[in-house]
Amino acid sequence: MPRGLAEQLLLGQHQAPSSQVLSRTRSGTTRFQPVRQARPACVVFYSTSRDDLEAWSQIAGCALADVEPELMVMGNQDQRLTARFLPYGGTLFVNSYHTGYRGLTKQYFRAVGNRIRACVGLRGGRP
Repeated sequence: MPRGLAEQLLLGQHQAPSSQVLSRTRSGTTRFQPVRQARPACVVFYSTSRDDLEAWSQIAGCALADVEPELMVMGNQDQRLTARFLPYGGTLFVNSYHTGYRGLTKQYFRAVGNRIRACVGLRGGRP
């Protein structure tokens, strides 16, 4: 039985075009749209490497690398765990550490999530 596109993406069996997001239409079908056209409330980029920041800046259409990282929490051994937040064109672009990054804690992701919620105006869940 063929899987839907969203399920393929979640399972890593299909690659989304790098400058497009998966969106759901009113009829329930899924499709890719350019980020600027889809205008999602928030886009999260995982990885803080300089190369990735440059690629994501091109996707977002704004300079994520120029944004000063904000301290979210202190990690193990006084490690400063930061994230970048940039509202641009009606979308909040977030750059945080990849979930596999060594030394991350639940507190880090809670802090990033709380900051996203505060920026996009969500109150405890889905809009």
